[in-house]
Order: sequence, then C-alpha cells, then structure tokens
Amino acid sequence: MAVILKKKLNARKKALIALISFASFIALIFIVFVVWAQFYYKASDDALANLNSTETVSVNMVENKIIFQPVSAENLQDTGLIFYPGGKVDEKAYSYLGKYIAEEGFFVCIVRMPLRLAVLNPGAAEDVINEYPEIKNWVIAGHSLGGSMASNYAFNNQDIIKGLAFLASYPAGSDDLNSSIIEVVSIAGTKDGIINTENLASTKSLLPPDTEFIEIEGGNHSQFGDYGLQKGDNPADISKEEQHGLVIENIIELLLVIEQAK
Repeated sequence: MAVILKKKLNARKKALIALISFASFIALIFIVFVVWAQFYYKASDDALANLNSTETVSVNMVENKIIFQPVSAENLQDTGLIFYPGGKVDEKAYSYLGKYIAEEGFFVCIVRMPLRLAVLNPGAAEDVINEYPEIKNWVIAGHSLGGSMASNYAFNNQDIIKGLAFLASYPAGSDDLNSSIIEVVSIAGTKDGIINTENLASTKSLLPPDTEFIEIEGGNHSQFGDYGLQKGDNPADISKEEQHGLVIENIIELLLVIEQAK
C-alpha cells in the first residue's frame, strides 16, 4: 500500500513540475513578446508638430485615440475616418493624415493599438463609432498590418462601414469583400520593400470589382507614415511630402464619394 501511495505522489510531483515548467515557458514567451513590442518606430519631429491645434483644426489626444476635427462645427462633414496604424509604429506618425484631412472638414480618429499591434484590437473602431454618433458615415483605413485589421472590421461590420482604404496592405484570406458594396481604394508604392507582393496580387479577388488600385511611383512602405526608414524597406524615389500628398488626395476623394452619396 505504501509503495502504491509513493508512486502516486511521485506521479503527482512530476505532473506538478511539468505544469510549472510549461507555465514558466509561457510566461517567458509573454515577457519576450512584450519587451519586443516596446521597440517600435517613433514619429518624426514633423509628425509631432502636426499634433498642435491650429485656427482651423482641433487636435485632441484622449486615452488611446488622437482626434482631429474642424474647429468650426459648421464645417464638420457627416463622414468620418478611423485609422489603424502599421505594426509597431507610433500612431502619431500618421498625424499628417489627421491634420490635412480635417482641414477639409472631416472628422479623423487615429487609434493607438495595444503594444502598437492592431491584431490585438481589430474591433477598436467600435468604441470610436459609439462615442461620436454625430458622424453618420464611416470610412476605415490602415497601413500595413493596420490595413488588414481595418479590413477585418469592415468585413464584420458591412452595415456600418461605407468605405475602406488600404495603405500598403491587403485583406486577410478569410475576409472576402468581393460582393460587398463598400467603396474600396488600395494604395501601394512601387519601391515598397516590406509588403508581400504575391499576397497583394492574390487578394485582389477578395475586394469589390470596382476597387480602385493606385500605385505611387517611387513611393515606399515607410512613407505612408512619418517615422523614418523601416528596416527592410527600400529608399523612396520621391519625398515623403509628395507621397503624403498623394495619400491624402486619394483618401479625401474616397471620403467625398461617401459624403456625396448620403
């Protein structure tokens, strides 16, 4: 009897040790992941300067969001933009979008993601939509990983999202928007050294037939934001100001299509 009891105790001890070892391994992976996520691409000084309110645009940083909107409520359009940043990129690096699009009368919200990874909160747009009921039409956009997660939100909320903009990005294979009535624009740079071009091409069939595909000649991956040159990317053949201008122009065009269709 004592021998049997001893064997049972040894088995339980081994099981406990195995459980503790597994838990320690998971904890180590989590710690490494969190530390890895702390190293991210920070916004440039130019991007930080865009966070200052002006006579025409109000800028507010609240909790996990940066809100840009026209100072005059009379100038506020019914259509707003929610933006998901690229993976491990400072959300402030996209302030140029907020500033210049808000100058045209549109509400813009740039969302800060947990550990700056949109995959950890693809439903972030829901809180924004609930907080700003005065905005009647919503467009969602994102850069790189942020674009894929923005697409996922659009796919799951086709009754709410009217427009979708990809910046150097494409939808996940499970998010088939081919039959959707969402207005879609996909913008890519010809010097992009980060994006998977095979996936970019193969996922075109997941988007509506009238999707507008735009190539920025000489544009790279990093200049869809304003955070310097990302590791693995190619130097751009055009200035960031030129690339930013083309991005702003095409997103505003999408917003106007939604606004005028109301």
